[in-house]
Amino acid sequence: MKKAFVFCMAAFSGAALLAGCGASGESAANPDNTGVLLTAKTVSDLDELAYTLADLVEASDFIATVQVTETSEYVYPDTTYIQTQITPQVLTVYKGTYNGEFLEIEGGCMDYNDYTSAPIFQQESIQTFDVSSYSVEELDTARVYEARNNGYVPQVGDTLLFFGKQADADTYYVTYGYQGVFVLQDGSWYNPGLVVEENDWQEPLVTDLLTRSGAAVVESPAASVQTIGERIYTLPSSDYDTILIIPEETLLTAILEETPTAS
Repeated sequence: MKKAFVFCMAAFSGAALLAGCGASGESAANPDNTGVLLTAKTVSDLDELAYTLADLVEASDFIATVQVTETSEYVYPDTTYIQTQITPQVLTVYKGTYNGEFLEIEGGCMDYNDYTSAPIFQQESIQTFDVSSYSVEELDTARVYEARNNGYVPQVGDTLLFFGKQADADTYYVTYGYQGVFVLQDGSWYNPGLVVEENDWQEPLVTDLLTRSGAAVVESPAASVQTIGERIYTLPSSDYDTILIIPEETLLTAILEETPTAS
């Protein structure tokens, strides 16, 4: 059953620039091939989320484990948001059917020049990042990283548990924003966007998942690096101190229990 759930965050609109949402250059290019990464920790106004795994399953048209084989990032029309379209290798389907659809997730990491070439930046006087300290050469290899609601940012090779809603004939869009995608690491699933014991508050979906065998709260992963071409980019760490992890088979079994007629 879907439930109204007021998530107290400020809406981020196309007119409210990334610079107003904590965008910053995390690193500058230097002789050791470190690239410029401009980061934006943006938030959406989410007024309906899942309280339980059953809610998440019920709200989804498609649930599957997938491997990310290709990503395509773009700026969503009339906004400054980054969206990522994933071409998946589907491993196992737990609900719905798969017929070659793309998977779409909020947030992403894309080339700075491609980002600033989006129509909204040509049509309106919008300030993006303060890049005055960077040279033209540095910006030619710079990238923009947006983690919406502290959520997952796709990388090729990742294995995901994806919950999606049919957005159109060829796309499944992630269910309930950040809630509908889990990443497999060291035999457990985790979702970096789920709020675990932050400021004496925890979101109900986390509380529900913690009742599952083997689920635990652990320290958030440290910052990681990504190599693209000849450049190395340091990806930002989580805004949250801790994350929920749940054993791979435990979560998959729980999904099957919620979808007894799944193929």
